[in-house]
Amino acid sequence: MRRYAATLTIILISTVVAMAVLGARSEQGAPPPLGYFGTVFIQGQPASEGLLLVGCVDGCTTGWEGNEELREAVRTHADGSYSALIVGPPNDSFFGKDITFWITNEAGRIQAGEVVPYQLAPNLTRTLNLTFDEPLPILPTPTPTSPPTVTPTPTSTPILPIPGDSGVPLLGRVAVIAGIVALVLGGAIFIVSRRRRAF
Repeated sequence: MRRYAATLTIILISTVVAMAVLGARSEQGAPPPLGYFGTVFIQGQPASEGLLLVGCVDGCTTGWEGNEELREAVRTHADGSYSALIVGPPNDSFFGKDITFWITNEAGRIQAGEVVPYQLAPNLTRTLNLTFDEPLPILPTPTPTSPPTVTPTPTSTPILPIPGDSGVPLLGRVAVIAGIVALVLGGAIFIVSRRRRAF
């Protein structure tokens, strides 16, 4: 069933292309466009679904500005195949010039190894498998911004003893001893001063 559908698609596209060619050639003298079918391989593997495939005549190497009429684009299928990639230049001056094939995305583009000249043939549809040796371009990951450095606030040395300190129980004893010494000295000074007054 799939082969029947593919064959029917090729026949229909060939008919449409042939009719367009006859009409265009009689009115404008434009050469016939060519239709390409095949499979896309990226680094030896069939391409994933939905990649944008572009065909260009005498362009696409330094930029596509001004060459929009020389390129068409299709999407790859789930099995890596593509179909109905129509490539057609606007006039006869493009005969013999190279057709190049590209995969493009928002990060950039890569070129297929296959380059074919634009030439007329009895069959306006051609099978062409495309191979891409380079990996797909990817957008660079943004570098994470480092959080602002916070200067630690210096902590003041506590005046009170820290709970759990082994010196805490000794403080009470030291205070009692200091109090006793102060009383004894005070009493001794008082007695000495009274005796001096008595003389």
